[in-house]
Amino acid sequence: MKKMLYLFLFSPLCLFGQTLQTEKGINFDHASNFAQLLERSGKENKMIMVDAYTTWCGPCKWMANNIFPNDTVAAYYNSNFINAKIDMEKGEGVDLAKKYLVTAYPTFLFIDNNGELLHRMSGSMQAKDFVELGSDAMNPAKQFASAQRKYDSGNMNPDEMGEYLLMRAKTNMDVKEVMAKYFSTQKDSDLINLRNWSILSHCAWYLRADCREFRYLVDHHAEFDKLYSEKEVSKIISNGYVSALENYLKDKNAEGYLKLKEEIKKKNIVMHEDRVMLYDLEYYKQKSDWAEYTQTGEKFIEEFGKEKQYYLNLMAWNFYENVSDKVMLAKAEAWAKRSVELDTNYENTDTYACLQYKLGKKMEAQATAERAIELAKKDGKDFKETQALLDKIKAMK
Repeated sequence: MKKMLYLFLFSPLCLFGQTLQTEKGINFDHASNFAQLLERSGKENKMIMVDAYTTWCGPCKWMANNIFPNDTVAAYYNSNFINAKIDMEKGEGVDLAKKYLVTAYPTFLFIDNNGELLHRMSGSMQAKDFVELGSDAMNPAKQFASAQRKYDSGNMNPDEMGEYLLMRAKTNMDVKEVMAKYFSTQKDSDLINLRNWSILSHCAWYLRADCREFRYLVDHHAEFDKLYSEKEVSKIISNGYVSALENYLKDKNAEGYLKLKEEIKKKNIVMHEDRVMLYDLEYYKQKSDWAEYTQTGEKFIEEFGKEKQYYLNLMAWNFYENVSDKVMLAKAEAWAKRSVELDTNYENTDTYACLQYKLGKKMEAQATAERAIELAKKDGKDFKETQALLDKIKAMK
């Protein structure tokens, strides 16, 4: 119930007594569980490629619709891998996401028959790049696991460490430690070279506002503009500032947050205004300034979230948790209702029920909570908190 604030054979086969579903493009084994995939991997002497996805992930759907059906992609992956699609939020996918540190979607995992992760990459990509990813996975010299072992041994030179850092960044793994070690080997004048620009562009979310690398990028952006895309340089600077604002909020550093916002204003930095407004909401929440919180929340929906089910659900939930004014709660109820109309799912249906309960609408809240539980059961999700809500609703007078 908690909502976050903060950003793939063309003939049927029988395997292990189960039917292997066929489809155009990459032939995914939808029938086997993970243990059976490992067993099949050993028998066929093929690596497993796991498309680690979620149902709500846009890039996941884009890959499924545009890349997996590609003939060249399908021929390569069907010949070289056992392919599986696993929802990281359902069933055994939840534990697999924890085991293999999957935090971004889609993430493509390449695993041997012992369950050892050999290679990985996150994000959507074109067909040529996806085939290249598979080729790298089969080449021990280019595998993520090989680079990680060399890094752990302490025998990496700066060039190798830079490449390893990029590999981690491209699969959304933590890079703070590696980045600090790598940049300690780089002079100021090195920061503008192609590799370091690539690292800065992929790791902007990890940069602190006061770190040497980010300050150099901001202070020398005109030089970066001449060598690289001016639009991309501005985007990376913006991402860096957004990340810095987030870090100040995590540290509950109100002074640092406000000071950085003033710097952004003075430098005329183009920002993701919807993201910044969400951070302002968290800032007001930390200050318990509910007047500003409600005003900013209403403005956020008006400007960015009217027809976006995720934003509508997010703000409706935040109001449910933090706002007591009945007028504003009624607005939040309308947001939750619209979110459900746009895309009915367990999370936003649960939010809708919570707001109806808080507004004292017993019959409506009970029906909506029961619907949320039905959706949770269908999707294999935990609904203990919704059940507790339903119990409270039934106890209402």
